[in-house]
Amino acid sequence: MDYKIVKNPMGLIQFSMNKGDKVTAEAAAMVFMRGDIETVTRMRKGGFLKSLKAAALGGESFFVNDFIAHTDNCTLGLTGNTLGDIEVIHVTEEFIVQSGAFVGSTGGLTLDTKWQGFTKGIFGTNLFMLKTVGTGEMFVNAWGGIIKKELKDGEKMILDNYQLVALSSRA
Repeated sequence: MDYKIVKNPMGLIQFSMNKGDKVTAEAAAMVFMRGDIETVTRMRKGGFLKSLKAAALGGESFFVNDFIAHTDNCTLGLTGNTLGDIEVIHVTEEFIVQSGAFVGSTGGLTLDTKWQGFTKGIFGTNLFMLKTVGTGEMFVNAWGGIIKKELKDGEKMILDNYQLVALSSRA
């Protein structure tokens, strides 16, 4: 499966899929499909309680869609729920993701919620964020532009909580 991000700053991910390829996405992320792609709507992995937790606490939808190609040369287009860039993160370790930023994923990547603490909730940020479980490509969306920064060991960066899209849990 190949993908490309087109049309930033009003991002769209275009997947070129072959038989057996699967993409998981938020419930309202699909823009278009071409070819024999099956859409399977389901609760998030982990069942009812995990789906409820992600929806109520993590700002994500209760249901997700799996898009499965049944033939070669299929095309799928996804977009985020805010007007802004879409970026890909190659997830090989746990990441923390801003509520509402998740668009979709490939591979065995799923989401759970992560408690941020009362102090952060009282001072205007979310009590909960999302955390990744597993590996794969994760597509995120944010209001405005996204700038990727990879910090060196010991390097620090201060940014506004509302501007954070995702970070490694090692940070």
